[in-house]
Amino acid sequence: MARVRAGDAGAFEELYDAHNRLVYRVSLQILANVEGAEDVTQAVFLNIWSAPGAFQRGDLPVWIARVTRKRALDLLRSKPVRSEGEFPEASLNAAAGAVPGSRLKQSIMSRVRADAIRSRAAELPAAAPFRAPRPIVWPAYLVAAACLAIALISSAANISMSGQLRRAQMRVAQTSGRSRELARGLARQQQMLADLVSVRSRRYAVPYGEVIKRGAHVYLAMSGMPMPPKGHVYQAWTQHAGAERMSPSLTFVPNRNGTAVVALPVDGKSIVAVAVSAEPNGGSNQPTSVPAFVVKLT
Repeated sequence: MARVRAGDAGAFEELYDAHNRLVYRVSLQILANVEGAEDVTQAVFLNIWSAPGAFQRGDLPVWIARVTRKRALDLLRSKPVRSEGEFPEASLNAAAGAVPGSRLKQSIMSRVRADAIRSRAAELPAAAPFRAPRPIVWPAYLVAAACLAIALISSAANISMSGQLRRAQMRVAQTSGRSRELARGLARQQQMLADLVSVRSRRYAVPYGEVIKRGAHVYLAMSGMPMPPKGHVYQAWTQHAGAERMSPSLTFVPNRNGTAVVALPVDGKSIVAVAVSAEPNGGSNQPTSVPAFVVKLT
């Protein structure tokens, strides 16, 4: 729970994997309704993520079961959630072996990771306010001396300004190019953030995160990912429709928290599968290790 309180999405996923069956079965025993049990399960875990300080000490599973029971009873009192014929046998026996579907975990973890990304972005230091430089006031005698020096130099030498003008024009062109590149980079970052949190994005769960696809864009959103072996990096691989083999893509290394958000430089509309493997520094043309995962983008 200490790592969850620190906003670690990977630690929260471990907590979910350990206790989701408990929450789901307690909810199902009370509500006897699958949809209602999934709603309660999602609400309980999202509340734990948003307010982890509610648990102070004691037995964590007992506390989670108590919170689940209260949430399910509140829902039971608020509206009729039971459905006739949904449980032909006793509800307790039906709930005993029930497990929540994988889509429920994907929905919960998508919201948790999006919230974690927004939290990290909010922690970035704000840009310092712009302060216009104070104007320099020159003494009158210095102004006069400068004017005299300019007049003497201008009369003594015929200075060609064409070369200086060309150099100045080149510097302006270079600066404009850098500005355009910065603007394009900012636009790409804004597009990435919009795709990562969009409800229209398609999400594919993989170990330590998910592959996200929206239109022509494909992303890797990893959390709690272990560092690759020494002298190695992670390398993404993509398979185009109709191709027999996967093609090498970019390499990356997660940060010390195991987080990596990577935009793959491909046209997502033609990609049918994505994989990640550990490769020597610089990447490989062919995989040299067993992939950490291979996921088909249906």
